[in-house]
Amino acid sequence: MGIGIFLGLFFCGVIYLYTQTKDRWNWKKLWRIMFYVITTPIAIGLIIWGGLFLYSIYEEMPKLVTSYKGVKLGESLNDVSFKLGKFEEFDEWVINYETEKLNKLEKNTQEYGNKFKEVHDLIVQKQENKLKNKGNDGDYIEPSIRLIIKIVDNKVIHIDYLCEDHDYSSVNSIGCKSSGDEILDKFSNEVRILCSSDKDNSERVYDTLKYGVRYFLKRNVVTSIVITEPKTLESYIGNHWVKCD
Repeated sequence: MGIGIFLGLFFCGVIYLYTQTKDRWNWKKLWRIMFYVITTPIAIGLIIWGGLFLYSIYEEMPKLVTSYKGVKLGESLNDVSFKLGKFEEFDEWVINYETEKLNKLEKNTQEYGNKFKEVHDLIVQKQENKLKNKGNDGDYIEPSIRLIIKIVDNKVIHIDYLCEDHDYSSVNSIGCKSSGDEILDKFSNEVRILCSSDKDNSERVYDTLKYGVRYFLKRNVVTSIVITEPKTLESYIGNHWVKCD
C-alpha cells in the first residue's frame, strides 16, 4: 500500500516536472539516463537470480562421490587417523562390545552360554581375518563419529557411515531417514535393489552404481550410507546381499 502511494506520487512528480521544464531541459537525454538507472539493477538482479537458480539445480544433480565425513577413498589409515582420530580394529571393537554384554549376564544360564559361544566365534573369526589380511588391511571403526572404513593395500576403499536418531546426513540429497520411494524418485532406473540372503525381509540395500553410493535400509528407512568406487560397489552382490525374488 505504502509503496504504491510512493510510486504514484513519484510518477506524478515526474510528469509535473516534465510539463514545467520540457522547453528548457534535454528530456530525451534524461529519459535515456533514467532508463539505464532503472533497468540496470533489474538486469543485474535477474542475472544473479538466474545464476542462483542454475546453481541450485546443479547442486541437486547426483554426482560421483569419492569422500564423506572427512574421509577420502584412496587415503591411508594413518592420514585418516591424523585428521579424525584413532580408528580401532572393527573385529576387536565388536569383541569388546559383546564381551561387555556377556559380563552383565548371569552365569550358568542358557543366555550366558549362547553369548559366550558368540564371543568365542568372534575371536576365532578375528584370528582367521588376521591370517588372510596383510599389513593394516581390514575394517576399522571410529565409534564417536560412527564411521567404518575398509583398508586394502593401506588405502581406504570403503566408507560406511552409521546413522543415528535425529541424524539427517545425506549423500546426493538422500540420507538418514530417507525412504526407498525417495531413492527411486531421485534416481529412477539407476538403482539396483538387493535383499538380505538370510530372508530378513525388513532389510534391503539400494545401490546407485553410477555414483558409488549404497543406501542400507531397515523397515524402509535409510540407516547407513556406504561410499566406494562404482566397480567395487558393483561387486557387492552375493553372500549377504542377493537379487530380490
